[in-house]
Amino acid sequence: MGLFLVLADYLTKIAAEKYIPKNKTVTVIPHLIDFRFLKNDGAAFGMLDESRWIFMITTVIFIVVGLVYFVKLKANQKYLCYVIMLIISGGIGNMIDRVFYGEVVDFITFSFFSFPSFNVADCCIVIGCFMWIASILFDVKKSKGEN
Repeated sequence: MGLFLVLADYLTKIAAEKYIPKNKTVTVIPHLIDFRFLKNDGAAFGMLDESRWIFMITTVIFIVVGLVYFVKLKANQKYLCYVIMLIISGGIGNMIDRVFYGEVVDFITFSFFSFPSFNVADCCIVIGCFMWIASILFDVKKSKGEN
């Protein structure tokens, strides 16, 4: 599944570059989602522009730590396997862009409020992180005997 997510990210970025006209917005779902092709050499929300090497080193560390943790998980911890797979897949997807192009392709935007553009890899990372936080909160409640 991780390979599928990396491939989906890669193919959607290629499609975005090929089919979204430069400096144009394509409405996908009116008043909800637009596509606009952008390249981002920073982090989330365009922060830390031109810090490519910092992001690459940090991503490699997270991927290695994630893989080590993944290998140590028990068979009954499938939820955490999915969490780690999402985060690692997103990291690999954006790392491919940074290695080969020096910047990350973003193309999904919300039209109903101002929010920076993002891509499939970003979605994987954010969903994985929310799932991880939810699992921590659930485990805390469980350990305290709360429902």
